[in-house]
Amino acid sequence: MSPAGAVSRDGGAPYLRPGLLAAFAALVALRLPAIWPDGRLWAEEGWIYLASAWADPWYAALTKVHTGYLNLPASAATTLAVHLVALESVPLVTVAVALLLQLCPAVLLAASGIRWLRDWRVLAAALALLAVPPLAGEVWLNTITSQFHVMLAVAIILASPPGRAALRWLHAAVLLAAPLCGPGSAMLLPLYLLRAWLDRSAARLRQAALLLPGALVQVALVATHPEPARRAGLHLAAVLGGMAGKQVLLPLLGPHLTVRIMRAAAASFAAGGAALLLVLLPLAAFGALAGAVWRSGDPAARWLLAACLLLMAGSYLGALTPLGPLDLLAVDFGNRYAFAPTVLTGLALLGVATTGPRPLRIGATAVLAWLLLVGVAGYAAGVRRADGGPSWRAEVARWRADPGHALALWPQGWTVALARQAAAP
Repeated sequence: MSPAGAVSRDGGAPYLRPGLLAAFAALVALRLPAIWPDGRLWAEEGWIYLASAWADPWYAALTKVHTGYLNLPASAATTLAVHLVALESVPLVTVAVALLLQLCPAVLLAASGIRWLRDWRVLAAALALLAVPPLAGEVWLNTITSQFHVMLAVAIILASPPGRAALRWLHAAVLLAAPLCGPGSAMLLPLYLLRAWLDRSAARLRQAALLLPGALVQVALVATHPEPARRAGLHLAAVLGGMAGKQVLLPLLGPHLTVRIMRAAAASFAAGGAALLLVLLPLAAFGALAGAVWRSGDPAARWLLAACLLLMAGSYLGALTPLGPLDLLAVDFGNRYAFAPTVLTGLALLGVATTGPRPLRIGATAVLAWLLLVGVAGYAAGVRRADGGPSWRAEVARWRADPGHALALWPQGWTVALARQAAAP
């Protein structure tokens, strides 16, 4: 990795960064080949948000509250689609909106002004870390989980120098809208206030002020729409065990070995044990990472890690666990909660690899190389497996022939029932 004081290494080629962003967009679009060319609706994206957009007035659909909070990407995309395009084309609108939102963290990294991202090779590594976290399929190319990409975008803005000109307006738009996409972004408001105070920065304070209105809206909604299935915080050992599996073992060992370890741990928890080593693992791993980040002396890496830890704690403690907190021990459950912390962990390591003392740079680079190897292998396996689902156009054709038909969604088992309207789109 480049030394701490490295200047831009784009070689004077203005197309390098746009080219990297285009490659990232292609990686996102191609990770689920079966989506194309018709698109798909994923779980609550159809069951809740399309159903509301189809049946309710536009303003009611746009402000739909599900599991205790507002999810503006899902409600806005489905409402827009229902009113603008034929039912057959609704998934293309939602996929397009999701792709646009999911490119936002990549654009912010490329334009961030973080000094170690001036080298295009380091930026390429950062974008790869963003593209290939293991078992993260549920967060891509749908609007209901785009909120986790928005959380990541807010964390990147926190770690970046305040933007100027067009970038400042992009930062402002993201920060104003982010809390309305889901409550996770609002969790970062205390860090914005802390950075404004430590930096004595009016620009940082303005950023915090932009986050505040949406954060207050989500707090009010969460308080007035309690979700009984959010009970994970009552079982701290299960929370730490879930963090160990998803945030430490999975990125390092890949899914197969991690599944075996976590099944044994789940059996221990179910029998009344606590799998002490597993519970202590995330504390030790992130404690070591925090020490390395602190020694690197790099402000961006420090704020990236601070955002990682806060989002990880908030996401796992408030996770939706329908069958109880032990759900978190399942490697294939709730990986949306792991996505942003996993990427931020990698980015903090990348900061250490480019700015830390030489021994730390060597160690961090080795860990990063391994994380990328595991991630790329998982990405390639997912593309080869080519998980699919029902054809939306075929489902709509069946519904048009039989209005009582419930349209099948992705993943298998999810459906949405739509009533025939007098002037259906």
